[in-house]
Amino acid sequence: MQLCWLLLAVAALLMPITSNAFNILFMGPFPAPSHWMWLEHFLRELLQRGHHVTAVTNHRAKYQHENLTEIIIDPPFDIPYYFPKENIFKMRFASDFQNLQMWWHVGLLTTEHALNDPKVKSLIASKIWISI
Repeated sequence: MQLCWLLLAVAALLMPITSNAFNILFMGPFPAPSHWMWLEHFLRELLQRGHHVTAVTNHRAKYQHENLTEIIIDPPFDIPYYFPKENIFKMRFASDFQNLQMWWHVGLLTTEHALNDPKVKSLIASKIWISI
């Protein structure tokens, strides 16, 4: 049974890439440059595969692409104001549960900040993103 799934996965990988391109909303509202450095690779790959991408981020892409529309959150969420760096590094070893709570809270705050950006609100209100 496992061999069957393995063969199916290999066959799927070997199938030619179809010419379907999609309109993708790429959400990367976390303002840390270190996170953007690896998220940008996903964005680049989507564009190289021919998709039309609207990216909501705090950082501009390092390259221009005709299929890329950027919505830059400005001003970016000020993490050190809510979570001073010295507290984050102290809490890092408190407990796994406390770390999870902290990062959950940071995620909610940064996402809420992004969704309250006027450009993002305009995108949501435009309804151009709704697929029929």
